[in-house]
Amino acid sequence: MYKKNINDFIIDCSNLSSSMSVSYSQVAPSFVFSNTGRRNSVKFFSITLPQLISVLKDIESNIDKFINFNTYNESTWRNLFELNIKDAVVNTLSTTQTLPLFSLINKVITIANNDSKDYSEKTMQISKEALTNTINYLETQIPDNNQYILELSKYSEHSTFIESVNKIFYGAPGTGKSHRINEILGSSKYIRTVFYPDMLYSDFVGSLRPRTIEDSEKNKKVIYEYRAGPFLRALILALNSKDEQVYLVIEEINRASASAVFGELFQLLDRNEFGESKYEIDINDPDMLDYINERVNDKLLSLRIPQNLSILATMNSSDQAVMPMDTAFKRRWQFEYMLIDYSNATKVKYQ
Repeated sequence: MYKKNINDFIIDCSNLSSSMSVSYSQVAPSFVFSNTGRRNSVKFFSITLPQLISVLKDIESNIDKFINFNTYNESTWRNLFELNIKDAVVNTLSTTQTLPLFSLINKVITIANNDSKDYSEKTMQISKEALTNTINYLETQIPDNNQYILELSKYSEHSTFIESVNKIFYGAPGTGKSHRINEILGSSKYIRTVFYPDMLYSDFVGSLRPRTIEDSEKNKKVIYEYRAGPFLRALILALNSKDEQVYLVIEEINRASASAVFGELFQLLDRNEFGESKYEIDINDPDMLDYINERVNDKLLSLRIPQNLSILATMNSSDQAVMPMDTAFKRRWQFEYMLIDYSNATKVKYQ
């Protein structure tokens, strides 16, 4: 059975290769999961931890009905859910969001049984032992009343909590990495940039740059002003839109030396349970500090990534050797592998 806490558990679930996301909200406590977003924009759903345990117990009690259908088929699983799930809310959800619910249950069973090597998005491990292990693990994560009240008090300051991530989508060219990010973005606010071999920290964050202006007598002169890079523009956008999710999108992240481009911001990529940076760094550049504070409502003395700013990036797996990422940098990111879709491939008959 899985041994780590629920926060590590949900991270491992979200790291499984899937077109649908999953996260965990301590306040409910509940699992937040998405559809694929392929038909329109990505939509999110939520079921509580007790509800999920109830669903797993329903499957366990009716295992003879489920065991021969471990591979996903929409009509089959829609009927199985509708006829066997007792919780009215989840039952109703299952009739319209069958695949997202199947995907959530599949991920939870996979990680609870330490079986991520054999994970397949549309094939579920259905056995008495696997279900029992999963239920036993999840039941250990139900907080007692006193602990739950403490958690609620912690989250009262974060009532507008939005799940945020650092995530890299990687795969062969043409597998839809940028398209997948566009599906996630929907109508959200975002800043997009492309990394290139000569990119520097000053290009990504910002620096003093010269600019030619005309004075009142039409004489041209050169002044220096702070010009923000994509990171700083995304940060300011997020700080001024605290109730909205904001995205910084980095295309071709491995075309530059990513750890050098991020520089001291590297430290900010570690996030706490609220989705914001665990650690803050001092702003040593007074021009940067002035630039930020002139544009935000709450003045800053130090720098951190807020809870509503996600960083999404693409990386071509065939180009990984261009600028290799060090282990310390990579561990601060989630990775999602984009498979090649052969369904639209041209069929060639060989003679």
